[in-house]
Amino acid sequence: MCGWPFIEACPRPHLLAAPVPSPARFAGRPAYWSDLVVRVDSSYRCLEDTFGGTIGWTIEDSHSGFNMPRFHLLKYRRNSTERRYARSLGGLINPLGALTAVAEGRVDIAPVNSFCHDLLRASGHPVTQVTRILDRTEPSPIPVLVASSDVSREMRERCRRHCSRRMSLPRPRHFCRRPASSASFYQKSVPMNVEKFSTARLGRQASRFLRKLDRRCLRAAHRQASRVEK
Repeated sequence: MCGWPFIEACPRPHLLAAPVPSPARFAGRPAYWSDLVVRVDSSYRCLEDTFGGTIGWTIEDSHSGFNMPRFHLLKYRRNSTERRYARSLGGLINPLGALTAVAEGRVDIAPVNSFCHDLLRASGHPVTQVTRILDRTEPSPIPVLVASSDVSREMRERCRRHCSRRMSLPRPRHFCRRPASSASFYQKSVPMNVEKFSTARLGRQASRFLRKLDRRCLRAAHRQASRVEK
């Protein structure tokens, strides 16, 4: 469960653990980010090269598919009315939808959840053969493993103990194009036993993007208003 809906949920679920992806680029951290993806045959060499084109996004309540790229683009924005892209295309739903839109040429660039992206690349999915990573956003805490609010304390502790062991997630047979022995994408999980502390920390990390987004947009609006007044 992503950090933002976790904080907003009522009743709030119980934290169990934070999974740590096994691919090397995650560096043993319970974190993820958005890969900003373009077609492999495109001429783009940096993110700025895509400005003026079409950007895709998944759904408005997606952190990796909407919020992360918005925050990432703020550093390229000089005022509150400036548009970096001529057009945006939403409703791509999920990482595969975003990759497909790039592969088909419907958008020039789109954000893809880094963990899902690695799963799709490892499976040899066709859309990953015609797309490439141009840039990436700042890392964010990975969605955590949770239990429903009505799950007993005894059951939660059993789940935490299980989560502390090495986690292996074999890919479904219909999804595999490689032997199942290469299919472990969670190297471990980090148990979260002190729930009060973990909840507060998760909330601070998950809401950091939105707080910075609001502050930067407000400052940009004030600067624009000052110029108009002068």
